[in-house]
Amino acid sequence: MVIMKINIKIVQGKSEMSIESNDTQEILDKLEDIQKIQDKIASMYLVNVPTTISGDVATSIEVSGTAPSELIAKCKPKNISDKIMLMVYYLWKKSVLSVNAKDMKKVFEEILEPQPQNWGAMMNNLVTKGLMAKAQQKDNVRTWSITRTGLDYVEKELLKNKEASK
Repeated sequence: MVIMKINIKIVQGKSEMSIESNDTQEILDKLEDIQKIQDKIASMYLVNVPTTISGDVATSIEVSGTAPSELIAKCKPKNISDKIMLMVYYLWKKSVLSVNAKDMKKVFEEILEPQPQNWGAMMNNLVTKGLMAKAQQKDNVRTWSITRTGLDYVEKELLKNKEASK
């Protein structure tokens, strides 16, 4: 019986990682874990996730105990784009870094709001405005992530209504 030892070295910039094993399945599992970590880091980079909180960002709302319908009721968004941005922000605060049309349909059903006929067109319109960005596909489905500009817009424009109503 021949024992084969596999050694894989992954280098990205100054970071480096080695995987060493005799078991091919173990190597594949580790590579899959690395891919998940890399995807999460890429998503965080795409939306410019801050590593420290300061200034106006510190006044952003805490949504962990807030239902999305309460958020809509308190912020009173003026149009469908603002409702979408508020719900994407809500999901982002819940650690959902990218959304697809199915995610948005589900949250709009939860808040009992009418839905756009074409989610893709609505989301791409927000991409054009710089509030959202196209993200990596999940299971061959288009996804979008909120941008730093989108986060600022929600926190400075939409949530100010919530702060005023406290």
